[in-house]
Amino acid sequence: MARKLTGKVTKNRAQVLQKNGDIYIYEREYKYNPETRKTERILNKLAAKIPKGTDKEVPTRPKRKTNGAVGNDSGLPSQLLASRQHTGLTDILDHVGKVSGIDHALFSSTDYGTALKIISIARFLAASSGDSLPHIQTWQLTHPIPYEEGITEDIYYTLCRDVGKDETLRQSFFQERCRQLGSHPLIAFDSTTQSTYSGNQIDARYGFNKDKDGLKTTKYLTLYSVDDRQPVAFTKQPGNLPDVTSLSNALKQLDVLGQCRPEIVTDNGYYSEENLAGMCLGGFRFITLAKTSTAWVRKELDRHKDDIITIKNRRTELSGIYCYTEMLTHTFEKARKYASRKKGLEKGSVETFDKRIYLHLYFNPIKKENDDNAFYAQMEELKNVIEKGSPIDELSAAVQKKAGKYLNIKRDKEGTVYSVTYKEEECNGACRYHGYFALVSNHEKDCFEALKKYRKREKVEEYFQMAKEDADASKTRVWYADHLMGRMMVQFIALAYEDYLRYRIGKMKAELGKENGDPLHDTKENLAAEQDLKKWLAGISFSNILRWFDAYETTKVSTKISQYRWGTETTNRDRLFLKKLGM
Repeated sequence: MARKLTGKVTKNRAQVLQKNGDIYIYEREYKYNPETRKTERILNKLAAKIPKGTDKEVPTRPKRKTNGAVGNDSGLPSQLLASRQHTGLTDILDHVGKVSGIDHALFSSTDYGTALKIISIARFLAASSGDSLPHIQTWQLTHPIPYEEGITEDIYYTLCRDVGKDETLRQSFFQERCRQLGSHPLIAFDSTTQSTYSGNQIDARYGFNKDKDGLKTTKYLTLYSVDDRQPVAFTKQPGNLPDVTSLSNALKQLDVLGQCRPEIVTDNGYYSEENLAGMCLGGFRFITLAKTSTAWVRKELDRHKDDIITIKNRRTELSGIYCYTEMLTHTFEKARKYASRKKGLEKGSVETFDKRIYLHLYFNPIKKENDDNAFYAQMEELKNVIEKGSPIDELSAAVQKKAGKYLNIKRDKEGTVYSVTYKEEECNGACRYHGYFALVSNHEKDCFEALKKYRKREKVEEYFQMAKEDADASKTRVWYADHLMGRMMVQFIALAYEDYLRYRIGKMKAELGKENGDPLHDTKENLAAEQDLKKWLAGISFSNILRWFDAYETTKVSTKISQYRWGTETTNRDRLFLKKLGM
């Protein structure tokens, strides 16, 4: 039986920082509306302020009564209230949240109030291109947000802490997002690093730092649906752990989230015999980049080198790349996690099994030329340095080793270098495998389709770049591990908004100005308007599109007897853009 409505009015006081440094204190009242099923604010009264540089409240003077610009039948003056907010961009983000399923997944994963807070902060990050969180306190004064009570510093601090501790919320959200994917989605798995100055981040370690700023890092691992252009799930781990060790946990997470049959695509940082064995045993489809120096891959490459570069194996639309596919049975090894009495095997004992896989071998002439030129330039520079008399002993150990391997260095009796020549055979051997690379799959038979899918993995790299540039995620910005996980969750949702909007705009650009067989659409005037919009989109960046629509405002005016609302007039081109988005 539903709980009886009490009609209780909740009161609180909110502090809002002003641009001049003063803090305004508002007295607010809220009441639940059973018709809209929302808690609505019924009073927002400015009660006092704390002047900049002090901590003492001072009362504000009451608003001066107007003479009543709008009158009523009794002849008494009527109070007029007016507000103006930027609503163009926030309306677009509200639409994106609904049609993408992001908001639904969040409301299904936590309570209503927490969801509104997360959505409000996420939309601020998406709209402001990654402005720091303290600025939301002034931004929300000119932009409507779903959490109408307002976001303060205390609110987003507490939110990040609580969300960071709530693993059920995060996994429920990831599960709901996975439900929205189609069958057998193509999932890219990759990582990036976030630098930190904090000594309290227990995951922060010195290791491979992708930003090369010399700081400790935490590693941010993401499962990304390539075709849907949406991040699906994320986790973090200490910054010094290698990528290859993290794939097994990602596979477990996909299984838990209900995606037991996706197709995983990774780069060679996740290639290992153990990972391939785990994906095969788990029933996962996979495409992974393998190093050509791997023994069994090198063996097949040497066998089929002459078979690869033929006209039938070349594709012009793929930059003239050549490909050859070899289907083979590969023997995998897997260490047992548990003992087996039936088989008489101890825990940790190694079992072998055979699986059919497809080895796709590629040759890229452009990459070959670039790699050769880079090697030649490096050797030429090293030769010139030695010929000019630079002491070899002062070079790094790696450079000395390279000089000994590829250069003939002759000295006189005093030890002075008088001749430096190339070791032609060794130099040619170093370039022998330039331009070659390999993909391994247990499902994709077509080598060119496998390459197309692998190249789509680059979308996750674009996602990481967006995270650092547009969601303030280049640094952790928080002191503690739980707060970091909560902040990552908010940034994750903000990036989901942005990624989906980028995807829709990209899809729109591909379709604009083309006939589709609909007589109403294929008119000369409509196609010309679409071409105009396409030209505009081609010449403007994504961030400037956001700024463009952020200029649109909505003005509200209310009196005792009526209410009015109007928005900034829009151009035909802007209306067409919004229509193509589905608004």
